Amino acid sequence: MKKTSGIVLLLVLAFSLVPVPAFAGKAELSLKYWHAGVSGADFRIGEVEEYKLDPLNGYESESVGTDTLMLQFGAGRSFILSGSYSLSPTVSLGVSYWGVNRASQASFALDNLGAEFVEEGSDEWGDYILSWSDRLYLITPPEALDWLICLDLVWDGAYESNYWQRWYGEDDYYGNNSEAFIALEGNLSMSALDVSGTMTLTGPGWEMGLSGGIRKAAFNQNRSKGFELLSEAWDRLINEEADYHYYDADKHVFSVDSTVNVSAIGPQVGIEGEYALADRLVLKAGAKAGLLFGTAERHAEITHDPWEYYWDGEEEVFVGWVPVEGAYFKKEYPSTTDTIRFSTYDLSVDLAYQITEQWSVEAGYYASIWSGVPSLVEVSVDADHFITWKKPEARTVTVSGLTIGANFKF
Repeated sequence: MKKTSGIVLLLVLAFSLVPVPAFAGKAELSLKYWHAGVSGADFRIGEVEEYKLDPLNGYESESVGTDTLMLQFGAGRSFILSGSYSLSPTVSLGVSYWGVNRASQASFALDNLGAEFVEEGSDEWGDYILSWSDRLYLITPPEALDWLICLDLVWDGAYESNYWQRWYGEDDYYGNNSEAFIALEGNLSMSALDVSGTMTLTGPGWEMGLSGGIRKAAFNQNRSKGFELLSEAWDRLINEEADYHYYDADKHVFSVDSTVNVSAIGPQVGIEGEYALADRLVLKAGAKAGLLFGTAERHAEITHDPWEYYWDGEEEVFVGWVPVEGAYFKKEYPSTTDTIRFSTYDLSVDLAYQITEQWSVEAGYYASIWSGVPSLVEVSVDADHFITWKKPEARTVTVSGLTIGANFKF
């Protein structure tokens, strides 16, 4: 917002200091509110399958459904600022700027807090009471899955989350619990600064302009993903012959961070037109196309932080979670800078109403389509199950939405 305010002030000062020829009287400023949404920059977190579980019948399960967890950037507030100055009745210089900043979060917890069922029965060890969560979750993370398999943290391509416990008496029971938590957050920013010259043709009730100039564009995106796995097992037996208490737990915390920063500049051409629908009502439309050249800086890293629930044998107390000594793992994708090229296409349509000779208001639609934008670096696993990195193909990112604003001529 500070950058936008600075550009507004710069435009106002520039147009106020330039002497306006008698023929012109045509310096113009326009400010639009843009409710812009972003598409093409989404990211799939993973797949979560939910099953209804029945431990009393051989742990039979019935599929309830599958959800795809996505990180998406929703629509929000943005602004488009533009100004022009007439050098002659048919030639003008113009500048415009817009910027978009978005942040998003998504998470899912497989914590077995659903309904519990209790069943009484008996087996060769005596009467028992069995309690279990009635849901079984399988989560499939999209990154480094083969690596997690090698660590014995996932089976059959997914991590299983469920809970059960069996009692034979108040001090005689055992059970198991496994949980998972997955979270993702991301930030995205895009901006475009255009400087152009326009040649205008006019006719009865219409006006058309052909423009050429340069565009300076920036694209920045970062993504941070966390994946936490928890496994617990316990056993308790106290009677005349034994006093046994066992508890074991381990936790694995994974994170994957990736960043891409793009800066580019290049030529841009455009066409725009106006048509008078009524005395004060004007239909406007425009299109621009640019070919930009620049650089893309990328960086990424993955970490694995294993923890264990520590038992102090001397004090006979549980100390709590402590990191597994010497087990912390981190691998980086070194920062790289690549030469890139991508194209941009902007489309606009507006309906304007002239309030006075100087003031008008308008509402419409604006879209900017960037084709060939570099993607974030992602984690991959080679044939020997070692972590490596991959650069996905370039993508098309679109920013579009409704606009409303005001124009002032002076």
